[in-house]
Amino acid sequence: SYFAEFENANYENMKKYCTDEYVKNYFHGKDGHELGVFDSKKAKILSFDTEKIDTGDESILAFGLNIERELTKEGQFNVGGDSIQEDYMIYFLEKQKSGKWLIYRMDRTL
Repeated sequence: SYFAEFENANYENMKKYCTDEYVKNYFHGKDGHELGVFDSKKAKILSFDTEKIDTGDESILAFGLNIERELTKEGQFNVGGDSIQEDYMIYFLEKQKSGKWLIYRMDRTL
């Protein structure tokens, strides 16, 4: 799964669970930036939010996760220096024409 791969920093394998737009917007490692996703080298799930998130669209699925992130140097700079951060993130999946669900967005809020 995306998160099993993220826990091991397998970025190329993670991409198969994501839309091209998500990869373009959240994956980094070019132009001198450290490899990672959304300022994170690695992340692991601490807990799932069991409350349903209503997106108002049947082709969009959203769920919340409490995660522990190992931050890149840029991420550490952005949050004040800690290399490990607990965070709540909402992941949005979009149903593709093929029927497959792919992550297309993540955010801290709806």
